[in-house]
Amino acid sequence: MKRIVAISALLLAAAFLAVNCGKANPVVGTWEIIEYSFAGDPNPAMLGKTTTFDKDGAVSGFVGTGTYTLAGDKVICKVKRGVDIEVTMLLKDGKLVVETPAVKIVYRKK
Repeated sequence: MKRIVAISALLLAAAFLAVNCGKANPVVGTWEIIEYSFAGDPNPAMLGKTTTFDKDGAVSGFVGTGTYTLAGDKVICKVKRGVDIEVTMLLKDGKLVVETPAVKIVYRKK
């Protein structure tokens, strides 16, 4: 009986690992700005600019150059744009959104 329980536990653990290891990182790829506003005023000149996230945790493009981590539905970027900054993006409805009191940026995956 103990052997059956042990084997069942091992099979359950293996199934769990197989399912979770197969999950793709949802942000990997190139994203383009589809909405940009500063202080509530749209800025069409910013549309189409891109940011790229690679599978190894590197980020580059409009947001700056640096690294990112995933925390639930948040993408936390630590980048350099003249100075070191941290940018938090929210992944919702297939879009990445940056929203501060002054700026709103919406990205769509290319």
